[in-house]
Amino acid sequence: MNEPSNTPAPKKLTPKERKFVERYALHLNGARAAREAGYSEATAKETAYENLTKPHIKEALAPLLEARQMPVEEGISRLTDWARADMSPFVTEDGALDLTSEEARANLHLIKKITQGPRGISIELHDAKDAVVKILEAQGKINPQGGNGVNVTIFQLPDNGR
Repeated sequence: MNEPSNTPAPKKLTPKERKFVERYALHLNGARAAREAGYSEATAKETAYENLTKPHIKEALAPLLEARQMPVEEGISRLTDWARADMSPFVTEDGALDLTSEEARANLHLIKKITQGPRGISIELHDAKDAVVKILEAQGKINPQGGNGVNVTIFQLPDNGR
């Protein structure tokens, strides 16, 4: 025979709360999610704060936010692309900048910034050195030492009994 549980049943989301959860998981902006879910424009910020503290809403959001997270492997892969990037996909044989070629379009993720200036368009790639440092930190190969420098251990020579 089943005994009644002392644990209360999880509270169901109202239609507005469900819409809030969906919109918040999409763009991570509480006030915007509240407005898009139909809450008052005047109190959207406060409503978002309240909603994000409600246990049943936090429970509904958790799997959606987890699904949005980038796996570590993908992050390392992106950093690796940035570390190895060069300008060749964006420059023609005669030295002109071309962002429309098939190769350029396939490598747009390497571009940090595009600027339109008086001399035309210029591009800036992500910092390769910074990407390498972040990869080595993630792999535990370097450890920041309180801002006073870094401790680098890429490989160690064998002791050979000495």
